[in-house]
Amino acid sequence: MPVVDIWSAIEDLVHDSTTPDLPDDKLQDDKVGFVESHGVEAARYLPEKTKVSPFEGYEKYLSDGLHLNSGGNELLFKLIVSKIKEAWPELDPAAITEEPYAF
Repeated sequence: MPVVDIWSAIEDLVHDSTTPDLPDDKLQDDKVGFVESHGVEAARYLPEKTKVSPFEGYEKYLSDGLHLNSGGNELLFKLIVSKIKEAWPELDPAAITEEPYAF
């Protein structure tokens, strides 16, 4: 049975869009590499400028941290349509060549 994992999709989008905003790309890469090699706990030793709130970005998809808002519902719709096209390609509207029934 095909499954849509909305939480992982939101996590991927949030964490890809909330990278620290530093003026120097090299410095950003160094700090991200530091956190990756030393663990998330090491982030508390980084300057405040590089820290990202753990809740930042979720407001685009969740109304209260749990329930989907319009952005979350739009993402869910796109994921469901994508999964239907993947699992049942004959249901893709672009693949349907027959005329619909007229009642």
